[in-house]
Amino acid sequence: MSTGKEAKASKSSKTVLIIGIVLILVAVAAIAICIHIMNGGNDNTEPVGNLVIDESNLEDAASTLDQMVQDGMFEVKMNSTWHFPDGKSASSNAYLANVANNNAPIYFEVILDDGTVAYKSTVIPVGSQIKTIKLDKALANGSYSAVCQYHLLNDDGSEISSFGVNIDLEIGQ
Repeated sequence: MSTGKEAKASKSSKTVLIIGIVLILVAVAAIAICIHIMNGGNDNTEPVGNLVIDESNLEDAASTLDQMVQDGMFEVKMNSTWHFPDGKSASSNAYLANVANNNAPIYFEVILDDGTVAYKSTVIPVGSQIKTIKLDKALANGSYSAVCQYHLLNDDGSEISSFGVNIDLEIGQ
């Protein structure tokens, strides 16, 4: 029975990794489309944040935007169904890691479908993990759908990027 749980956890980890990669590809595609539209015969320069893009600096701008995407990418390792013996106790299986090949610390929030933040982690350094998760908000027995919203942080604590992954909370089941 333990092997089945490990296989399911492995499959969940792979699913999270695939979702992360898809989100990254969508971000890169969006940037490429923006650059293409800005280069599509428009002779006016258009500001993009603090970056002005025109034909003379298109390659530099693309490189800068690519670096911004690279800086905002990160990977986490987790399982997607968390079991709690009751609404006030720590999970028996919740696991989350900020993998060693990331460049910055992260934190995460568990947000229920109604918008309630059920848990907010401490900052998780690169290469560290959390194995003991006790919800900040006690929940009644039952099944809950939630989003685990990850935040990648700069050295000063400001957010570089974020993304969310759907998870299930099983309380008392």
